[in-house]
Amino acid sequence: MQSALIYCRVSDKRQVEEGNSLATQEKQTREYTERAGYLLDRVFVERGESAKTDDRKVLKEMLAYCQKQRGRIQVVVIPKIDRLSRNRDDYGALKAFLMRLHIRLESVGERIEDTPVGRFTESILASVAQFDNEIRSERCKGGMIEAVQAGRWVWKAPKGYQNVRYEKKGTIAPKEGEADLIREMFRRIASGDQSATAVRTWLGSQGLHLSHSSLHEMLRHKAYIGTIEAFGQVVRAKPPFLPLVSEATFYLAQQAVRRETPGFPYERINADFPLRGTLVCACGKRMSGCWSQGRSQRYAYYRCAVCPHSNFRTAPVEEVFCQELNGYRLTPAQVKEVVRQLGTLWVARGEGGKREVQALEAQIKVEKELRMAIALKCAQGIIPDEIAKAQMATSESRIAQLSRDAAACPQEQGSLEDLLVVAYDYLLNLGDKWTKMPLDRKRKMQSFLYPNGITYRRNGSLRTGDYPILELLKSNFERLYPVWWTQAEPGANSLFSFMEGLRRFSENSDLLLQAVIPPF
Repeated sequence: MQSALIYCRVSDKRQVEEGNSLATQEKQTREYTERAGYLLDRVFVERGESAKTDDRKVLKEMLAYCQKQRGRIQVVVIPKIDRLSRNRDDYGALKAFLMRLHIRLESVGERIEDTPVGRFTESILASVAQFDNEIRSERCKGGMIEAVQAGRWVWKAPKGYQNVRYEKKGTIAPKEGEADLIREMFRRIASGDQSATAVRTWLGSQGLHLSHSSLHEMLRHKAYIGTIEAFGQVVRAKPPFLPLVSEATFYLAQQAVRRETPGFPYERINADFPLRGTLVCACGKRMSGCWSQGRSQRYAYYRCAVCPHSNFRTAPVEEVFCQELNGYRLTPAQVKEVVRQLGTLWVARGEGGKREVQALEAQIKVEKELRMAIALKCAQGIIPDEIAKAQMATSESRIAQLSRDAAACPQEQGSLEDLLVVAYDYLLNLGDKWTKMPLDRKRKMQSFLYPNGITYRRNGSLRTGDYPILELLKSNFERLYPVWWTQAEPGANSLFSFMEGLRRFSENSDLLLQAVIPPF
């Protein structure tokens, strides 16, 4: 007598609770097994699992049992093909697995014969099961998209909400009691009065137990501000789905957590790792930043994701980088000569700019007088309205262009004394200045001075693949000094522009990035 296994499955939780479908499947398969004269070895029942994939607990358990009992089991009986799988490829793989164990697959609802027609029919039935499942999924997705567009939440309710039916349609609404705890959670974290850990402990004392990761995930969950992001859309919620916190509180809470936990979540631009993106490992890869937990505190490191044993404490690395910058400083005598010439150029540039502005303002005056004359002749009937209108438009366009040209003329702001002090201070203390800069200006300066990065070696030294701008400036000062200062018109290729850039860079300007030192 041949031994047989039975496999039954339902995907609907309601069917599991009511038991009708499972009971019917098991009754049919037991009767089939008895009629066929098989010895029933075991029944496997899958409750509330979809057949979209073969990643099912009971199915895996049955397959493992078949392999363990190889040679003793000859048949697996199923109610219908779609009970085993609703994916044609998965069904073929499952049947092939059973065939390797010399186990036949038999269906109560369909005749599966080991003939060309039977195998063809079987493949058609498996394809129909997949087609039916895909059609249902498409309809379900379409309904979910419509629901989202209508401002309804169609998934499991987040903490603080409950799934409800409103006008016979599913959505969520604030859950009494729990919603108040969520509001208070956001308020406490956003205010900075308590840490996220302390708030999590408080929530636990109120009966709402959350893991560390769950709390941080909730702080980023936009459902709490009444926003639904799904299917490539961003939709505002509609009642009874109401926001629990304001957007201001929501984002303040996230900022508070970032300050509290350095590096969480991961941020490419982080004040704790200012040299990230500039520092290069000896292998040629850009170095990243990470934290290491010590016995009493956390420590920041620069590290290479490729090379082993490449963790370097941030403080010594940044100290060496400051020394590197300070090593390019000009001598006091060179700097004094630079600022002396800079003063001369400042005056010449200012006078040239003033003369250009005066000439443009004179042209603007002529255009305005012409516009007045056109208007007068039009009023006297000398010029037709259409011609006058066209000439007025042309004149307005010329005035606008001349005004833009005048605004673009070099107009030095501030005093010459302030410029000279800043220029002198920067060239003598560049490393110290870098230390005190905000993060955005540090990164701009690093990108400007070391566009290809700077390599940190295990012996604690730095090297570059090409000559940094400051090194070229220092090493070629004596040779190129006359060339810089004898240019007829100081422009972007002069040291003056570099000095001017340093001054404006110190005032949160981006002009340093536009300064170009001539190639040597």
